[in-house]
Amino acid sequence: FVKEAFTENADYDWNRFDFVVSEMIGALDELLTMLGERHALPEQRLHVKEYREVGLGVMGLADLALSMRLQYGSPEFLKFLDVLMRRMINTATKATALRAKDLGVFPKYDYEKIAASKFYKDTIDADTDELVKKYGMRNSRLLSIAPTGSISNIYGVSGGVEPFFQINYTRRIVSMFDEEKTITVWEKTPMALAKKMGVEPEKLPAWALVTSQNLDFIDRANVQATIQKYVDTAISSTFNLNNSATVEDVMNIYTTAWAKGLKGATVFRDRCAKIGILAGINENTEDLNPATPPHVHVEEKWTNKKTNEVKEYVTHISLSSSGHIPEKIEKELCPLCGDVLVKKQGCIQCNNPECVYEKCAI
Repeated sequence: FVKEAFTENADYDWNRFDFVVSEMIGALDELLTMLGERHALPEQRLHVKEYREVGLGVMGLADLALSMRLQYGSPEFLKFLDVLMRRMINTATKATALRAKDLGVFPKYDYEKIAASKFYKDTIDADTDELVKKYGMRNSRLLSIAPTGSISNIYGVSGGVEPFFQINYTRRIVSMFDEEKTITVWEKTPMALAKKMGVEPEKLPAWALVTSQNLDFIDRANVQATIQKYVDTAISSTFNLNNSATVEDVMNIYTTAWAKGLKGATVFRDRCAKIGILAGINENTEDLNPATPPHVHVEEKWTNKKTNEVKEYVTHISLSSSGHIPEKIEKELCPLCGDVLVKKQGCIQCNNPECVYEKCAI
């Protein structure tokens, strides 16, 4: 969609963008008609008929940023992205309205409910609303951002709304027969930009070398939040963190995601127990900053409805790399400090880490 890509005169082809979005909404609607009866459950088939939800997404967002000579996550990029996504939802809505004109609205369509929603009020332009008022909507949902991990590799662009993972990286491929292979992948767009600028990829300016490994999570969240404003379902994407990330860093990401209105956020910390799909070239997979496995206990009160007898229980849960182990006993208080006693690996111990009380079976 970018004319004169990688140059100072780079310009977005809005007319082509409008055409492609409209065509794709029509194609996805046709797929519902063709494949809607193939869902396994009758409830699924009924839902398809009544709501006709589609989910047009994007991929190659990091490539777009470089093609426009914009730094992924920068204020200039966010401003462009806001215009792009508003245009996308309005173009998609116009397309579904025009299909409703010819094919009818989805059975559960209710203009008053739709128009009263905060999403509709915040994103739909007046001219788009006029079409919806006149013809209705063929589809109840329009945009949905998938991770596009495999198909983006096929096309040689960045996945979904993610930044580049790295300029080059190793990708693990596990077949259905559990045969594992690794391949080295070089991102095509940074290579093309480097060629246009007449430099080696490693010598590209800093704005062109933004990856998931060096992008501040706030900038990453701002990109997703800008897109989420115009996506009527959700966005699947991953915050890839360095091994040095702490529990507090992960918590900050989730609280920030919630505060910015993200409907979903996934975090993957490098070198965790589960090796990621993407990894840097020749990277050591040892966790250099392991967190202390958490231990929690849950208190419950059960009442026998026949006898009205009340019993209290404490379940202590130990988490490890191999899973979790629940240990449940009747609630009992420590005779030394009064805290709750829990069962840990065959012993009854005080939950207070400063207390030494325990009783073990011999």
